[in-house]
Amino acid sequence: MMALYPNLFGVNMDNMLQITSATPIWDIIERFRGSFYSKHSNWIEYVLEEELPFVEEAMNEFIKELGEIQSKDAKWEAKIFIGHPPFIQFYDPEREDWANYYDMEEIDRRYIDRRIDQWLESKNFSNVVGVDNNLLYDTDFHAWTNRQAALLRAGDLAAIDRENIAEEIEDIGKSLKRELESRLKVLFVHLLKWQYQPSHRGNGWRYSIEEQRAELEDYLKDNQSLTSRLPEAMERAYRYAINGATKETGLSKDVFPPSCPWSFEQVMDNDFFPDESEQNGHVASSDTPDNKKAPAVS
Repeated sequence: MMALYPNLFGVNMDNMLQITSATPIWDIIERFRGSFYSKHSNWIEYVLEEELPFVEEAMNEFIKELGEIQSKDAKWEAKIFIGHPPFIQFYDPEREDWANYYDMEEIDRRYIDRRIDQWLESKNFSNVVGVDNNLLYDTDFHAWTNRQAALLRAGDLAAIDRENIAEEIEDIGKSLKRELESRLKVLFVHLLKWQYQPSHRGNGWRYSIEEQRAELEDYLKDNQSLTSRLPEAMERAYRYAINGATKETGLSKDVFPPSCPWSFEQVMDNDFFPDESEQNGHVASSDTPDNKKAPAVS
């Protein structure tokens, strides 16, 4: 069995990643890629505990594929040397000599990196196949997402991390609602400042209100189901908006209406700008905060 060196992927992977004869070849090859970024040499970051013929098979397949994607003017040819551990060298036809990865010019290294990236992307596989889902989820979320995408594309539903995927999808829904509340809060703060600081009104403030309205409209078009959450989102956003308006205007919190005085239709109407006269009596629309109309989103 062949165990991965610790910290190859930025976390302590020792005793977590194991390669066996059942490990997919593309998974093995992706891990070999770590040898190119060793600070010491181009040795593969593995410890061989026994002779494994399938390792040589995987590495030879890698070289075959790498050669096929190189362009006609490629300077270097790659070759595997099987040893303890195996390593990769590149042949320079002009010098008729072999070289390690870090002996090359930077432009050559970048070329090889780019070609390997293209090749790996064409394989659509994860570089962490074999890692426990929960462990990977907790230690390397980016790698976890790549793995789940690869498994889903491959139709390997038995191997996907169902529970964590479900939680992440739910969290996306929650984050979308929080984004709606955040956008409403910003718009409410602008409207309160417009209403309660008439001496500061100007084209800049008007533009900010119109811009927030346009962005909010686009956001709801992209997430139409959120329109059903508008009443609670407006209520929550307005509470935060009062705090924001208090800080930005220097006015007392008691100056502002305790609940949102506008309907959603008013808030989104580009012809609607709260007038100073609404300050007295906290004039509100006929739609109460609990009975706000949802917009017609096309």
